[in-house]
Amino acid sequence: MIKIGLFIALFLASSILLKAEPVTIRVLNGKNGKPMPNVRVLLQDATTNYTLGDAAETDSNGRVTFSLGQSTSIRPAVDGVGECANKREAIDPSFSVAKIRDAGLVESNQCGKFTIPPRPGELVLFCRPPTWWEKHLY
Repeated sequence: MIKIGLFIALFLASSILLKAEPVTIRVLNGKNGKPMPNVRVLLQDATTNYTLGDAAETDSNGRVTFSLGQSTSIRPAVDGVGECANKREAIDPSFSVAKIRDAGLVESNQCGKFTIPPRPGELVLFCRPPTWWEKHLY
């Protein structure tokens, strides 16, 4: 009986640890597909609207990694760049954490024709450098 209880406890602990796997957000230039370094990314739990940790900057490869805890749906926000998502994604930019972890997700790119295949554990966001007006407006 103790062995069964121990097995169940290990199973539950491993499932919690698997859910806590980090997710990588990758920010690419929608016009040319190049990584966008030093872009601030903030994640919000789309269900509770709570911010998931502090904002973080992308590295030289346009990547930043977040631990999501028990979140099931996330809403990313990027500062200082224009978004290339289609209008539906711009209105409700929430993404399933399970889909990101299992197969990966690539946001639509309305700024150009560049796209990449999804990779498990990664969400790809296409953005563009801000226009002169956007730089000086904010």
